[in-house]
Amino acid sequence: MRLDEPYLLSAAGPHPHKYVLPAITVAKLTSTIVGLHCVGLPPADSRTLAAIQPETLALDNGTFTSLSHAASELRFPTVVVQQNGPDLVASCACAIPKTSLCEHQALVLLSILQRKELRLFFDKPARHAYMRTLARDYGLEQAEDLDEHFELTYTRPSLVSAVPRRPDLYAVTATTKQELITQLLPTKRRPAADLPPANSCWC
Repeated sequence: MRLDEPYLLSAAGPHPHKYVLPAITVAKLTSTIVGLHCVGLPPADSRTLAAIQPETLALDNGTFTSLSHAASELRFPTVVVQQNGPDLVASCACAIPKTSLCEHQALVLLSILQRKELRLFFDKPARHAYMRTLARDYGLEQAEDLDEHFELTYTRPSLVSAVPRRPDLYAVTATTKQELITQLLPTKRRPAADLPPANSCWC
């Protein structure tokens, strides 16, 4: 099957909402591939792609909309992107039959490709490379599957971070070492010479 041939989910015709890019992961996806699967790819400047925002985000699954359409009569429909095994699936609530990617699906995929904070949720090699730096502080840099130990969190507009899944995981850094030393060392007692004599008080 060529990339420029539409992928139909059934012999009866295209699915009304879903379009599948077979044997494609976000790690392998390029803007050229998106263009081949979209008839009439809309302009995708940095401002347009930055307006794409997730409503929900999890590993290999996200729901997206566009803030640029919030005050417009032309509401940007909800787009869902999922990595379903070897296939990348994009669903859009618009009425355009999915013989190819609609412009909403294409814009969301391009935004995921170009924005690291979104891409990390779908691109496993990139995500693990990002997590491995953090994992060194926990002695887990050689762990086979870092997704078992850390999870990504996303905060608008563009902040992503990785946090331990287990509360008993403790990072060993210069800062945490100093905190531990401070907690373990006994509190310094005031010298006897500085203490008030018995049966007296400070004035």
